[in-house]
Amino acid sequence: MERHRHSEIKTEFVKRELRRTRWDRGYIHTLMLIEELYAQGGARHMAEGTWPSHVSREYPAAVHAIKSELIYGKVLSDEELMEWMAERQREKERKRKAWEEERRRIEQEGRERERMEREEWLEIGGLP
Repeated sequence: MERHRHSEIKTEFVKRELRRTRWDRGYIHTLMLIEELYAQGGARHMAEGTWPSHVSREYPAAVHAIKSELIYGKVLSDEELMEWMAERQREKERKRKAWEEERRRIEQEGRERERMEREEWLEIGGLP
């Protein structure tokens, strides 16, 4: 198993997280792996390509912060990360509402089609 050297942490975000975290090597090592992935320019093979999407769902703010530093050179403050997470949540809610509206519209169209088919059925002599 590869040994992680905490002195090799690349981003301010992970350094901040280390200072806030009790002896939880798993979390910090995961963040260090994210750093490595983005520092090398992304996934080199399919196995590396699937891992980031899983980690992004589990630690979205961490991935965003690390990416911001390593790709764009911008260190995000805690406030900026909280605002990003809030905006992300608002966007999820907007998408959920849009999906619900679309689902209701499709169901209504289905009911209307069914009603029209039934009327036509009855008009041409079908049994109710």
